Amino acid sequence: RASKLFNEAKQIRKIKSELPNSFAETLVTHMKRKKFTVEKLSEHSNVGAKTIQRMRSDENYQTSIGTVIALCIGLQLHPLLSQDLIQKAGYVFKNTEEHIAYQLLLASCYKNSIHECNEMLKSNNMSLLGKEE
Repeated sequence: RASKLFNEAKQIRKIKSELPNSFAETLVTHMKRKKFTVEKLSEHSNVGAKTIQRMRSDENYQTSIGTVIALCIGLQLHPLLSQDLIQKAGYVFKNTEEHIAYQLLLASCYKNSIHECNEMLKSNNMSLLGKEE
C-alpha cells in the first residue's frame, strides 16, 4: 500500500512540475495528456465545445467555478490536479454548502461521470455542473 501511495505521489509531482502557469495552457496540457479532443471533453463535462475552445485560447475568458469543476470531473482529474486548475482559474472555495459539495465531488467522485455527479447535486436541490440538461 505504501509503495502505491508513493508511486501516485511521484506521478502527481511529475505532472504538476510539467504544468504551465496559466489556466488556458494547463487545460490544454491536461487534455493532451488524457487524449481528449474539445468534443470529447464537451461530452464528458457537459460544457459546450465553444466555451471549452474559448477557455483554451483566451486567458481572460471569464467562466464560473462550476464550469471549471465540470471540466475537472470530465477529465477525471486527481483532486490535487483539480485544485491546481481551479486556483489557476482564479477561484477559491468558500465555506458554503455548494462549494463544500463541489469539493467533496472532486475528492471522492472524480472518477464518476458528470451525469452521476449531477444526479447527486440534483437530489440535493443544488445547481448542476455544465449545461442544464
